[in-house]
Order: sequence, then structure tokens, then C-alpha cells
Amino acid sequence: MMNYKKPERIFEDSGTVDPKMSYHIELENAVNTKNQDIKTMVDLGRYFSIFAPRQSGKTTFFQFQRFVNAFNYLSGNL
Repeated sequence: MMNYKKPERIFEDSGTVDPKMSYHIELENAVNTKNQDIKTMVDLGRYFSIFAPRQSGKTTFFQFQRFVNAFNYLSGNL
């Protein structure tokens, strides 16, 4: 008889993705064909698409970036 082994990570099906508990996509180092990162593309007003499965952390990434930007603005670290 096999013993049950709890999965190390899960596919999040609601709410914010916790990278320690859920499968997710690393977007910090994502670049386009001109080697521009996401922040640069947003700053330049460029359109871009992120192709990743559902519940892989796309929205969580942007919510976190918005939080970091607000913190930097309020603390004067622009």
C-alpha cells in the first residue's frame, strides 16, 4: 500500500498566488525582442502580451509592482 504524499505545490484556483505554495511564472526577467523589460515597456507606453496559463501569477505580479511603485513614490525613492 502506498502512503499519501502531500504535493509540494498546487495550482492556485482563487486569490493571490503565493510563490512558495503555488506554481507561478517568474516575470521579473521577462523581456521583449528589443531586450526591454516589462517596466520599460510600461514606461514607454508600449503594448505587450503575457502568454501564461490561468492562475500562474500574472495579476499578482502586476499588483505587487503597483504596490512597490506606490511605496517608492511615498518614500521618495523614485
